[in-house]
Formats: sequence, structure tokens, C-alpha cells
Amino acid sequence: MNERARIMIQKMQHHCGSGVEVDFYPYFFTASFDTLCEASFGVQVDSQLGRGRDWAQVIFRVTPLFMERLFAAWFYMGYIYEKTSAAKKMKKDCDDFREFSKNGSETTAQTNCFILLMLANHPDYQEKVFEEQYNIFGDTDRPITPDDLDKMEYLEQVIKETLRLFPVVPMFARHAEEDTKLTQNYVLPAGATAVIYPFFTHYDTELWPEPNKFNPDNFTAEKMANRHKYAFLPFSGGARGCIGNKFAMITMKTTLSIFIRQFRVSTTKKLEDIEVYMDLVLRCKGDWNMKLERRINQKS
Repeated sequence: MNERARIMIQKMQHHCGSGVEVDFYPYFFTASFDTLCEASFGVQVDSQLGRGRDWAQVIFRVTPLFMERLFAAWFYMGYIYEKTSAAKKMKKDCDDFREFSKNGSETTAQTNCFILLMLANHPDYQEKVFEEQYNIFGDTDRPITPDDLDKMEYLEQVIKETLRLFPVVPMFARHAEEDTKLTQNYVLPAGATAVIYPFFTHYDTELWPEPNKFNPDNFTAEKMANRHKYAFLPFSGGARGCIGNKFAMITMKTTLSIFIRQFRVSTTKKLEDIEVYMDLVLRCKGDWNMKLERRINQKS
């Protein structure tokens, strides 16, 4: 993770001081993709270095194809084959690979971009993140350790608050195995499918004061202790929660720590101007255009 993040930083350095807004997403996606492939499959893809970009491009191409089949009834004619054991095995293999390679890299990259957009809109929070990193690393450029990650409490608050405002997994479903009582008057019958939209809980005024405002203090230890655990669902929840949530948090902390110690980020895009839409993940309309400024020295 350290190595892949540093390669990304090197690739982005030439944008510093140009005064031109840059789309950060391709950089974060290839870094996340390379990290995930090496950590999960033991394969060095090196898409950041141009050696495995075909792998990364497949991810971009497969999403519209998947969505097209999902919503176009005339593509359902393979239903007989889908009943066979071979098809079920292939589906499981494909699902496992897609779960790790696509969701693991794309959700992380999208979240990193949302986080930097929030920090660009809130320079005071950005500098507070930097101060925390400086207190951990000082002027050194050493690799990040697990102990370092545990100390990044404020950065974790920023990550979680961004995921509250912009849950990158915008919906997920659960199948009821038995009749499930939801409230005094409502029962989810066995066999029904419930679709959950985190937006509804993440913007609930009874759970979150000023829910439209970016406020990392929503995730102090004290406030989290007094809030229902399912008030915040960035990785779904329960027994079928996201299998990669801890991996994602470690990856984001590592990448953002190295990034924020090297760069200061700004943008002309305001929070109220951000438009999002739902695909397999939550996306921002348009490019992730932000400006980069290199920190002159570590304490600046």
C-alpha cells in the first residue's frame, strides 16, 4: 500500500502549481486497483506504470455492460443455462472476482475523491488532518505501520463523515429467510427482498444534527457510543456486511496520509454544486477537478 501510494504521488507531482484543475479519479483508481490485485491475488498489475492498463480498462468497460443486462429483458434468454451447476460455479467465481477487483478498487477510489473534495471545500479540516499526520510522522518519510494507522483518529472521522454524506455503495438488498417484525405494525414476510438506501438514515435529522453539513465531529468516540450502530451504513451491515471494509479503511488511510503530507488541495467546486448519480457505486457527475499545491516543507 505504501509503495502504490508513493507511485501515485510521483505521477501527480507535475500538476503542482499549474493552476489547472485536474481529474484525480484515474490516479486513485489505478493506485487502488494495483494495491488490491497485489494484496488479494499476489499479482503485480502495475497499471499505474502503464504495464497493466488493459486490466483497469476492463473494469471501466464492464460496468455499463452489466447494467445493460440487468435492466434489458431481452438479454435474459440464457435462463436455462443459468440453472446448470456449471453456470452457478462460474457465477460464483465471477462474483468473487468482481467483489474484490471491481468493488474493492472502484469504491475506494471514488471515496478518496469525495474525501479530497470535502477537504478542498474545508481548508480548516484539511489542515487539521495534516497536523495529525505531522504529529505522527514529523519530517520523516518512513513507511506507514499498523500502529500509525491506529493513531489516525481524525482522518478516520473525516473518512466516515464523507461516507455518511456520500455512501459510495448507495443501496443493498437483503432476503428475508423468515417473517421479520420491523415495527409494531409492519412485518417483512419470508421470501421478500428488502432494499436498503443508506441515504435515508445518513440524512435523518433525528440521528444527525445538520445532516447536510460536513462535520467530522459527528464521529467522535463519544457521539458514536450514543448512536445506534446501524445509523451509519457505508459498508452495509450484519452478517452479510462488506467483506472488505477493514481493507478499504486501511487502504484509504494509507493513501490519504501520504497524499496530504505532500499536497494541499483546492477546488472551485462547492458542496452545493456537487451532483451525484447511482450506478453500481455512487458517482459524481463530471470530472473530479481539483488543484494541487505542493507543501513547501513538511510543516506547512
